[in-house]
Amino acid sequence: MKIAAVTTDKVTGDMAGINAKHWPHLDGIKFPEVGSRAVVDLLIGIDYAYLHHSLKDVYGCPGEPVARLTPLGWTCIGSTRPSLHSPPMSEFARTYFPI
Repeated sequence: MKIAAVTTDKVTGDMAGINAKHWPHLDGIKFPEVGSRAVVDLLIGIDYAYLHHSLKDVYGCPGEPVARLTPLGWTCIGSTRPSLHSPPMSEFARTYFPI
């Protein structure tokens, strides 16, 4: 297989591995081990969509991360910032629209 690639110094910003213990629906998922080097060596783009294809999804509650099995193994998509509660809609409105 031939793959075209471009490079950059840091593609992930301050992103870190997740702690799946925050979400019971992720218990038992065999996520890959995070290496000691916190650097992403390869980012697979949409040009290779078949590598992103979902073979299986594991959902929790709305707003929680989703475990996705792809041809390359398990990954986690969605927000991974645990929250005790969602802010009420009035707070959302106050944030974006002067009330």
